[in-house]
Amino acid sequence: MKIAVLIILLCGITTFAHADPYSDRIFKLAPNEAAKTLYQDLLKFKDDPEFHTKGFADSNPKTKYRIWHEAVQHAKTIENFNNKLAPLWLLGFEYRKSGGKKTEYTEFVTEVLKREYTLE
Repeated sequence: MKIAVLIILLCGITTFAHADPYSDRIFKLAPNEAAKTLYQDLLKFKDDPEFHTKGFADSNPKTKYRIWHEAVQHAKTIENFNNKLAPLWLLGFEYRKSGGKKTEYTEFVTEVLKREYTLE
């Protein structure tokens, strides 16, 4: 039974890791470049009214923000990323909550990310 569960989990991870070209492209980048790309992509959709309404739980798996969220979620589990993308993931949730507007929290997290990844 334990082996069957392990096989199912491993198959799911493998399937997910290659589920879309966006994630594949992100995982081929060095962690700093991946963080920069994910950050820039977040800034592109943070003001989208549909994102504010549906958020990352959009039932359409093809939306840019749903794909972005899944890529960040998966990247957080990859060893060379060492969970350093957690602040970026939280920044996405804060922008959804604030309707894309800057808040004290988004400014703080952005500064942390800029120091960590030399974002512009």
